[in-house]
Formats: sequence, C-alpha cells, structure tokens
Amino acid sequence: MFSVLWNRLKGNETLKSHFVSDGADNAAVCQAHHYSHSPGKGLTEVSLDVFKDCSSFIVSLDLSMNLLESLPTNFFPTFPVIQILDLSKNRLKSLPNGIGSCGVLAAVDVSHNFLERLPEDFKDVHSSLRVLDISNNPLKILPECVISATLEELHASGVGIRELPADIGQMGNLIALKLGENQLGSLPSTFANLSRLADLDLSGVRWIETNDTKMLLTQSAFNDFMNENSCTAAIEKKVSTISSIFSFKILVVTNLQLKVSSTHSGSHNKL
Repeated sequence: MFSVLWNRLKGNETLKSHFVSDGADNAAVCQAHHYSHSPGKGLTEVSLDVFKDCSSFIVSLDLSMNLLESLPTNFFPTFPVIQILDLSKNRLKSLPNGIGSCGVLAAVDVSHNFLERLPEDFKDVHSSLRVLDISNNPLKILPECVISATLEELHASGVGIRELPADIGQMGNLIALKLGENQLGSLPSTFANLSRLADLDLSGVRWIETNDTKMLLTQSAFNDFMNENSCTAAIEKKVSTISSIFSFKILVVTNLQLKVSSTHSGSHNKL
C-alpha cells in the first residue's frame, strides 16, 4: 500500500526533502537512513545535517571506501544508539573525542586509514564493544585504550607493533586476535591467560632474519621463538612438531625466493 502511494507522490518536492528511492525495488527510505550506508561514494566530508531528524535512530553507519580526511567534532554524540561503525579505507588522520557517548557501540572498523592514535575517551566504550579493527594504521604500538576484558575480536595487523603490553592478558574474552604484518619478536607471559583464543595470526614475527639482501630462516632462531613463548606449548605432538613446522616454513620461503629470482631475471631480460 505504501509503495503504491510512494510511486504516485515521489515527485512531490516536500516528500523529496524527506525521502529518497533506495535499491532496485525503488523503496522509500528517509534520507538519513539512505546516507547511513554510503560506501565508495567519493565523500570528502560528512554533513551531519542530513541526519539531524533521525540520528537518534541510526544503529549502523557505513562510510567506508571514501576520501574522508576528518570527521566533524560532534560526530560521535550525533549517533547515540549506533552499534556498528565502518570508517575503513578512508584518509582519516585522527578521530574526534566523544566516542564514549556511544553507549551501545558493538563493532568498529577504522582499518586502512592514517591514524596515529585513538580518541582519549575510547575506553568509555569498553562495556559494549565486541569487535575492533584498527589494522593498517601507523599506530606503532597497541594502544592501551583497546585493552578490554569484554572485547571478543581484535584486528591489529600492520600497525608497526614491536611488543605487546603485559596487560594484554586481561583480555580474557578474546576469541580472535590478528597481529600479522607486525615486528613481534616475543610474547609476554600473560599471553597464556587468553584461554578462549581460537583464531590467532602472528605472521611477521622475527624468526625470519635478514642478512644484507638475503632472507634466512634459521633453525635456531625458529626454535628460540617457539620455546620462549608459552602459547606454543599447546601444540599437540600428534598433530605437528616444531621440526615439521620449520620444514614447512623453509619450503614456503624457498619458493618465495625462487619466484623473486625469476621475476628479477625476467626484468633484466626486458632491459
């Protein structure tokens, strides 16, 4: 019934200021909810005026894959009931304070930006936050404000981490922890407290050593890493052994070196 009425009246200027056609079925939605899902639209700024009449009803906001370099200072307080926020793949250099006012925020993705820090009041969303992705930002460290006993997924690949804070052991609710493409050389002893952890990515640890332009994978370096980190004690011998894991790593690196050598040879031939 409403769709028939909308098709008849959608040219009305008053209605056009409040509703827009959305999707292949030409459904009528308010402008605020229409713009709350705007990935890849080439946006360079966020106009909060679009949301002013409905912001207290927005529970999901997707502004990913745009050209945003900053957000309005009152961005977070504008959306008091937001639960899912995706700001990934933009050009954000910082986030404004105020995220603590989003009391039911459950999932945040700010990956693939240029963030060097997180807002000062980020800790204020700990009680509700379950999933956080801060991957591929030049943070250099794992910010203390992300240490939360309630967080279930933490994605922090490619942020330049060299060591983990000892209080990471307080994150006993973690199920997934992604720390790939960092420069970790060891894990704190408290890491063994993450008893619920089922999905762990530690690719990029320093058992791959460099010598000038050559990449060497030494048995001693690999053994040292495995023996120094208590989490590896959980590997069952009937499933795998340190020796077999090392052999697999050797095979991968050897194949990688062969591919690199082949690529370099091909480029010289073209010259």
